[in-house]
Amino acid sequence: MSAMIVLLILVVGVPVFLKILKLTTSGDKDDIWPFYATKPLSHPEQILYFRLIQALPEHVILAQVQLSRFLSVKKVTNIPNGLIGLTD
Repeated sequence: MSAMIVLLILVVGVPVFLKILKLTTSGDKDDIWPFYATKPLSHPEQILYFRLIQALPEHVILAQVQLSRFLSVKKVTNIPNGLIGLTD
């Protein structure tokens, strides 16, 4: 049950944090962060996770995911001229 609470906090907390962060930045395009929230578990992984919780109620089931599953980076289209050769 506590694992479910931790997962819920992570799934709901990260997007809320990013939304608050986006609202607190100024209106300039330069201040927008190139990150966006993603779901830490894919749909099939979520199904398996909840099946495991139902099948093993006396055990603690933890979802082990990389930190990169919470945030992704948007593609950058406006690269300064001095950095064009560094991105190839």
